[in-house]
Amino acid sequence: MSRKLKARLYMPWNVVDYRAATGNLSDMEDLLYRRLLEEYWLTQKPLPDDEKQLAHLARMGLLKFRKLFKRVRVFFSSNDGLLYNKRSEEELTIASEKTQKAAESANQRWCGRNTDAVKGKGKGKEEEVTTTVTDTTVSESSQKLVLDTSVVGRSSKKSKTDSKRGSRWPKGQLVPENWIEDVHSKFAAAGLTFDGARREAEKFAEWWPTVPGVKGLKLDWELTFNVWIRTFLDRQPTHGGTRQFGKPRPSPVQQAIDLAKYFDDKDGEDGE
Repeated sequence: MSRKLKARLYMPWNVVDYRAATGNLSDMEDLLYRRLLEEYWLTQKPLPDDEKQLAHLARMGLLKFRKLFKRVRVFFSSNDGLLYNKRSEEELTIASEKTQKAAESANQRWCGRNTDAVKGKGKGKEEEVTTTVTDTTVSESSQKLVLDTSVVGRSSKKSKTDSKRGSRWPKGQLVPENWIEDVHSKFAAAGLTFDGARREAEKFAEWWPTVPGVKGLKLDWELTFNVWIRTFLDRQPTHGGTRQFGKPRPSPVQQAIDLAKYFDDKDGEDGE
């Protein structure tokens, strides 16, 4: 079995087995053995049976290496000019098999996803054409607000993948004009101005393309926009018990004046 490059990323280390096998080594002999094992794992192949090359790989002088290697050599077997380590060969084989299985499993998953995507694409071709907004009665400036509902809007028929994952708000895409008009008419009685709705629509279109991961995926963007507006309204400050939707927040000084005026009026009513 051919060994994969990814098998080098993690080197298993069984402390109990290693200490049991190397308990008779000195500190320097242990260091030499560890360095040779690391080289074995990084290259994923046997070491050369040559003292000069081994000393270079172990980053030691030749004389010092020869002295230390006498007791370390018992952990290697020589064959055709190469040194083999039994435990390293076993671990490399296991790692290679795991990598191969993981790659095969990933390929099966991706093949399944691609098949579902192709099926969904074939079914949704006609819907993509019919759901594109092509209102020719709007002005040139309003046409910039036209939204391709096959990307972020509501679709009558969706593939299984799209219905579960949702879609992202395209970068540079503006909120459709009719969405802004709808929320304005819905919340006008509460004090929401059309300018306030438009400002929130601009923030909405700038914010959502920057949201990473699954948090930026939505199944129904029009509904998401309505929730955005309701949240905006709920966060507005109150003045004298009345919410001022879509209007600039007053300064702290003005808030203090309004609050004092409110209590003065309240005391006057109680005195009467």
